[in-house]
Amino acid sequence: STRIERARTASYIAYQRAATPEEESVSLVTLATAFTKREEWRQALNALKLALDLHETPELRTTYEGLREKYGFRVSNFSVDSDAASPRACFQFSELLPKRTDFSPYVAVAGQDKPVLWVDEQQIFVEGLKHGETYAITLRAGLPSTVDEALLKDAEFNIYVRDRSPSVRLAGKAYVLPR
Repeated sequence: STRIERARTASYIAYQRAATPEEESVSLVTLATAFTKREEWRQALNALKLALDLHETPELRTTYEGLREKYGFRVSNFSVDSDAASPRACFQFSELLPKRTDFSPYVAVAGQDKPVLWVDEQQIFVEGLKHGETYAITLRAGLPSTVDEALLKDAEFNIYVRDRSPSVRLAGKAYVLPR
C-alpha cells in the first residue's frame, strides 16, 4: 500500500515535469495503474482517457476500452416497486445522470410510445406500469452521464410487475376484535 501511494505520487510528479505529450501519456498510464491497484476505477478511467488524448496507441486504446466496458458508466442494478398504487421500475446507474436532460429517446417500453420517466441523480424511474403485466424495457446505447461517457450498448430488461402484497388498512379509529 505504501508502494502504491509512492507510485501514484511519483507518476503525478512525472506528469507535471513531462516535456512531451508522449511522456505525459506514459506517466498517466502509470498513474492509472496505481489507481487500478486500489480499485479506484473512475480515477483510472479518467487518467487513461487523458493519456489517450495526449498520445494514442493501439495497446492503450485496448486497455482503456476493456476497463471502460467493465467499470465505466453502466446500469448497476434495477428493481420493481410493485407495492405502490402506481407501480414503477427503477434503474440504478454507476454514475450521476445529467440534470435537465430528456431521457425519453434512450428509454423504450414495448407497446408504449412515450413512457413516463422520472430521473433522480443516479436513477431512472419508469412510471405508469400496471400490476400483473410483463414489460420489455430497453435502455438504449448513448444514454448520457455526467462523466462524459455514454451507455456503450443497449441494456434490455424483461420485467414482471407482480400484484400488490396483501394488506389491511383501517381508516380512523377502527378496531379488529376476535370472534
